[in-house]
Amino acid sequence: VKAEIADLRAEATRLLDTQLSKSAEGIRKEQAAAAAAVTRKLEAARGTKWAAKYQEDLAFVSWFDGAAAQDPAGGPRAAAA
Repeated sequence: VKAEIADLRAEATRLLDTQLSKSAEGIRKEQAAAAAAVTRKLEAARGTKWAAKYQEDLAFVSWFDGAAAQDPAGGPRAAAA
């Protein structure tokens, strides 16, 4: 078990180091490429249930990002039910 934990820690450290060594521009490029791939899949699956739900989720994420940008320190607030 200790050897497995050590292996997991080593792998986690390697992954974290890989991510932390990326530049902000590199991360933006990866995100843009991933978003473009998802957009192509959504266009190909137009009319399917999962694509419609994914579009709803994207709209919420867009709203959340905008709300967070308006108040970076406080972030978006949930409306009281």
